[in-house]
Amino acid sequence: MSIFVVNTNASKDKLTEALLSEATEELTHLMSKPAQFIAVHFHADQIIMIGGNSDLCAICYFESIEKLNSDQIKECSKKLSGLLNKQLGISPDRIIINFVDMDARNVAWNNTTSTRAEA
Repeated sequence: MSIFVVNTNASKDKLTEALLSEATEELTHLMSKPAQFIAVHFHADQIIMIGGNSDLCAICYFESIEKLNSDQIKECSKKLSGLLNKQLGISPDRIIINFVDMDARNVAWNNTTSTRAEA
């Protein structure tokens, strides 16, 4: 199970179903998991400041029960930042992504924990 949450000051009208679908597709490729184990959530029109200004930006959280190594995190960062840049016009130097390891036994979906759901 992987969850990608994007908080951005981009306007809601820029968030399309195509964007969420592309994010899901990218994550299925990066994580080698089917789409049913990927969740994406965008929060638009947020009041955010990075580096002392409120230019277009995003603060993101990528949570996964997969323990990513540093090379995988770099690859995910590159791909996800590229997606946000392409779809929303956010410069990579205005995107912060916090990678969080989730303990599978603490993640429930479909009436069970992830340790059993993805086995």
